Amino acid sequence: MKKSLVKKLLTLFILFFSLTGLYAQKVSGAHRGKITSLVHNGNTVISAGEDGFIVTWDTREKAAVERFQLTPYSIQAMVKHPSRAEICIVEAAGINDYRISVWNYIFKDRLFSIKSSEPVTFVNYSAAGSLIIASGFNGSPLTLLDAGTGEIITSPGIPQGTVALALTGRSEKSMLLYQAAAENGGQLLYLDLEENAADTVNFQTYDNLFNSIIFGNNRFIAGTNSGGLFVLTRRPALSLPILKISKETPCSAPPKTDFSASAKEGEHSYCTDFPLTQGEGSLRDRSFRF
Repeated sequence: MKKSLVKKLLTLFILFFSLTGLYAQKVSGAHRGKITSLVHNGNTVISAGEDGFIVTWDTREKAAVERFQLTPYSIQAMVKHPSRAEICIVEAAGINDYRISVWNYIFKDRLFSIKSSEPVTFVNYSAAGSLIIASGFNGSPLTLLDAGTGEIITSPGIPQGTVALALTGRSEKSMLLYQAAAENGGQLLYLDLEENAADTVNFQTYDNLFNSIIFGNNRFIAGTNSGGLFVLTRRPALSLPILKISKETPCSAPPKTDFSASAKEGEHSYCTDFPLTQGEGSLRDRSFRF
């Protein structure tokens, strides 16, 4: 009797630590495949990959310190909550099977997971973290979800097209979107979420800009396409690109103006120069380096 009990306890002990090893592991390596997303928090960087794992990196030690499997499926995207230890990921489980899931990455606790019949091409948190902004969810170009429960709040009526950038102001009463491939090409949209989420103001611009970011005190948007690197301004009066860098643009040294940008690919460098002012407002004494 005692031997049987000891054998059962030993089996459970081995099984427990075997399963733990599958999910939370101290490692010196990283992902078993492509990395799809990175988020930064203090001295920690978290990466997500096609292997379904997140890897925690310590920037001081310059090494991976933990691997944890969130899902058996590929993680396509990941964003961090602006104030809580939570991440939102997009999983691709197969044809017509995609998921938006939210995890507490410290306690390794999944808060919720919702399914989508269509690929989710973009996710982001709103500025205060109360909303999850999603594009492609069940085929909708824009869906706003409750960040705590995953409940659908609204699907604003915007034109069909891929959303490559979306963010709100701190009050979360308005939203800026960039659609990379809308019905009439690329466009910037301004939505009033307080009055009517369906009300939009559109400004046409270059299409198919990806890897988009906003910078310069939220005044400029940068993105890339097959034509090079573009920088756009958020101001409606300056909705056209104010900067383009392409492989056909040789780099002059020194730059012709104080406002210049450069890019490097392999052994080749490219740069562009443009006037110190562009329409309304001055760009004097400002420069970008990429």
